[in-house]
Amino acid sequence: MKILILSKYFAPEQIIAAVRWTKISKYLSKNPDVKISVVTEKRNFDKDNDLILKSLRDDLLEKDMVYIDHYYEVPLNFGLKVYHYFRNKYQSSKIYDKPSNKVLYNKSGNIRENIRKTIYLWIFDFYNVLWCNAVKGYIRKMRLSEYDVVISTYDPFWTHMVAHFIKKSNNEILWLADFRDSYASDFIDTRFFYQRHIRQIKKYCANADVVLRVNDTMPTDTPAHIPIETITNGFDPEEKVAPQKPEKFNILYTGTMYHFNNIDVVCRAIKELVLEEKMIKDDVQIEFCGNGGEYAQRQADKENALEYFINYGMVTRCEAMKKRQNAAILLQMSCNTKRFRCEWTGKMYEYMMSEKPIIYTVSGNIPNSMPSRNMKLLGGCCYETCRHKETYPILKQFIYEKYREWKESGQISITRDEEYIAQFAYPQIADKVYRLIEKRMKKNGDERKTFKENSKEGD
Repeated sequence: MKILILSKYFAPEQIIAAVRWTKISKYLSKNPDVKISVVTEKRNFDKDNDLILKSLRDDLLEKDMVYIDHYYEVPLNFGLKVYHYFRNKYQSSKIYDKPSNKVLYNKSGNIRENIRKTIYLWIFDFYNVLWCNAVKGYIRKMRLSEYDVVISTYDPFWTHMVAHFIKKSNNEILWLADFRDSYASDFIDTRFFYQRHIRQIKKYCANADVVLRVNDTMPTDTPAHIPIETITNGFDPEEKVAPQKPEKFNILYTGTMYHFNNIDVVCRAIKELVLEEKMIKDDVQIEFCGNGGEYAQRQADKENALEYFINYGMVTRCEAMKKRQNAAILLQMSCNTKRFRCEWTGKMYEYMMSEKPIIYTVSGNIPNSMPSRNMKLLGGCCYETCRHKETYPILKQFIYEKYREWKESGQISITRDEEYIAQFAYPQIADKVYRLIEKRMKKNGDERKTFKENSKEGD
């Protein structure tokens, strides 16, 4: 079975989006009949001031590249060189909503800002067209007829556009269209682009055999006749490290700080517990690793808890894993609204592997989020902004109880549902993908056989 994966984010790039198909590919390739090829954009790991923005190299993911049979990086053609030059200049302007770098559409906000954000969406749309043409030109040199399966993963959308092209030229190939995120989003898009993106999905994904998504609630907006399967993100048990005793009572966050995240409630709880003399000031730290640390720091300052806050900035994934290994409690943050449903994030699966207590803070106006219903399975607790009076005392008590354990024994206990967590290990996830491919290939083969038999009878 020869599989072709179209993905912008793949090893050895240090980004959470690269983990998904790098790890699934790793465990798929342990089946002796599976051979995997990857087509991705040309990346820049070493140079400064290049047209391609510099990426960080993930040493752990780089080790997994031995499981890939062929790895193709599509270079920039002339059109892409021009595009990258002007896009890099445009990105230097303040069109981003700090600290998340997500372009958000404010329906009732400043008209000038919304125009600028609309321009950005046009630029990103043009990016997909350019990369689609570049990749199509590149893969024409490959023997696409040798592949049994093509897997395209959004984002960006050019991966689905190229898979659509491959499927049209070779209908017998099995196409799995994977959505790590929603392409059409009224949370980010302008009204025009929201409808445009839905039309693009229905056009380019119309001949996909199966649509994959990362959770059961995520809308894909794909044509109704295409079956949808949930393939979650997960963790690699081979990367697991033994949890260590925390030297300090440190609450650690690793990841990106978005505009809707709220670390302030944890800062407030720590500050109050110290003032109530339930915790010793010098014992406690709130540590941040990742993008948006300045925003988190401002939240800590607002709660007069800056003395407990440490911003380490960007660290490698390997360094982040070591910090989680020595943490007292891990912190995750998200939001839950009608437009943006809170689910387990890619980072949460790495947290599961760490065997540490977890606090999940959820902003937004929709109560009883998925984390609030399931955090006990992970040995943690969940705070929801819209249920502050109910959940804040639980959060504060949770921190205090774990602190008392650490103070008395140096250890912090955790009771988890190991069976629930085991389903998110990448060997199990890859096995699910493999069985899905086998099942669908058999079904497609049977359908072609029936079609040929019916054609002969008609003759």
